[in-house]
Amino acid sequence: YSCTDSKPPFAEQVGYYKNKEKGRALTFILPSSFTEDELLNHAKRQPNTNGKVTVVFYYDTNEKAVDPTQMNSSLYNVILTLARSDYSYRFDKYPDGSNILTKK
Repeated sequence: YSCTDSKPPFAEQVGYYKNKEKGRALTFILPSSFTEDELLNHAKRQPNTNGKVTVVFYYDTNEKAVDPTQMNSSLYNVILTLARSDYSYRFDKYPDGSNILTKK
């Protein structure tokens, strides 16, 4: 018997990119229904190194999603590629700790 409340993850992870300076880019598939508060809460919980950039992209479907895991490029180019993709939401966490959630 387990006392833990095991609920499914908020969003399905597609990919994860981390450079040697610990900047990150992550991609996820959105659930069929959610609030922006739930989305923001999920984005803020993603791995981040203080003083570094973390960018999270959310997609409506797996077909639209881009997986940055195997991209052999700079963080800047990975983010540029993802920013040009057909994402629905983007979350940016900046080196100073501030963040912003934007809808495409």
